[in-house]
Amino acid sequence: MHKVCAASESAKAFGRETVSPMKTVQATVTRNLKEDPSIPECDIWNIESVLLERVPDQARLTADPKEIHVEQISESRLDRTRTVLTLRTRGRCPLRAGDTIHIKL
Repeated sequence: MHKVCAASESAKAFGRETVSPMKTVQATVTRNLKEDPSIPECDIWNIESVLLERVPDQARLTADPKEIHVEQISESRLDRTRTVLTLRTRGRCPLRAGDTIHIKL
């Protein structure tokens, strides 16, 4: 019979209690704009989208780089209503208005 130490079992139980799966919400892209079109060297873009459900006040929102095909360079911004999300990226994302993306909370 295989014995498992009590510390190991409690560590496993602790891990199950504190690690929750990451929640995602959908957002519809409304615009994909260059941040400063007057500067040709500027390769910073803003993906604006509308969240399809409400998010908690302190939520940190990120997009999957594989889904948006570019690097998100800073934390996302929400408007006052917490429904319009802006993602800042390095490079132009191939997404267009009407596309749906998944945002991790």
